[in-house]
Amino acid sequence: MNIHLTLNNVKFASRMFKQTMTLTKHGVFDKVIIYGIWDKQAEEEEWLTDKICIKRLRLKTKDLPKNLFSQIFKYLELIIILIGLLKKNNCTVFTAHSIGTLPIGVILKKIFNIKLIYDAHEYETERTGLNGVRKKMAIKFERLLIKYIDSIVVVNHTIAKEYIKKYNLTDNIYVVYNCPSSNQNANQSSSSILKQLHEIPANYELFLYQGALCQGRGIEILLKVFSQQQFENKVLMFMGYGHYKDKILDYARRFENIYYQQAVAMEQIAEYTSSADVGLSLIENVSLSYYYCLPNKLFEYILNGLPVLASNFPEMQAVIKEYNVGRCISPNDEKALINILNNFDWHSIPITPSKIDDISSVFSWEKQEDKLLLAYDFIPRKQKTLAREKSL
Repeated sequence: MNIHLTLNNVKFASRMFKQTMTLTKHGVFDKVIIYGIWDKQAEEEEWLTDKICIKRLRLKTKDLPKNLFSQIFKYLELIIILIGLLKKNNCTVFTAHSIGTLPIGVILKKIFNIKLIYDAHEYETERTGLNGVRKKMAIKFERLLIKYIDSIVVVNHTIAKEYIKKYNLTDNIYVVYNCPSSNQNANQSSSSILKQLHEIPANYELFLYQGALCQGRGIEILLKVFSQQQFENKVLMFMGYGHYKDKILDYARRFENIYYQQAVAMEQIAEYTSSADVGLSLIENVSLSYYYCLPNKLFEYILNGLPVLASNFPEMQAVIKEYNVGRCISPNDEKALINILNNFDWHSIPITPSKIDDISSVFSWEKQEDKLLLAYDFIPRKQKTLAREKSL
């Protein structure tokens, strides 16, 4: 059995869901349990399939303040709970889904003599919001604990190079892009659901931001530009969840060219995404992790037929230039954003079916599965996988 741990409520954990589906589909594990933290927005137990169960843990210390001292008590309670749970389960592999869960993974590895996977969803010690004492602690813990990891999974080559250089890693690091499944991205060019739901004229260009509505994602500049400028037949749509939701709703009430669509289920994303005209990924350079990012939504846009307006950061820019699927600007350059919205013809870079096929041959979840399975290759399997060199 494989156990995964994250420190959120596991409501929007698409990468984790894809990974666990792959691991059970290929027979690596008969059962997978995903542990998260319970809150009022989620059920205590939920089954994704007959082999994958989400269990959200109730912490008695959950309502303590968010200061560092209180967080230590929450952490200790979580460790005690998990030790008790692993005593009852025949776990063979534990997967830690952040730097925050890595110390727990090492403790459980030592107690139960199990394998440990470290799945770094971003450049963990350089992520946005990690500052001061907590950042120093994270760096020290990662450096101390990395030697106990059996495999580390990262989301792109730039971050892989950083980890290899920092920790002198050799043969246990694997790049697994955070790509959508090709089954969810059938280029539904006939879809018009967003324009129909929000009564937007069919001939208007709909610029779509989808994903987490939080700081550092270019939301502020988009709201500012679209609220102060009237671009002919162009509207802005936000689709997602997060603490910026109320602010976006306020703008949507006051400005007729700004709209909000609540987050939709994973199986509906393709239909909604493909009904837009241009995808937005103006991530800001607020941390090294953001600067190196290659977000899932970038591929969701492209694989659903949308050209992309993205930040001119290394990983995103490399994909967009190689396949000619959009344009890149500095995410904080207001004049550049206004200029491209006023003057660029997005029809000049059509995302054709053949181009989507080319990109899918590299950037779809089905193409990432072999690399993920290699990270778990210490588990005996019926099928041999690709040579490890192909994962980097």
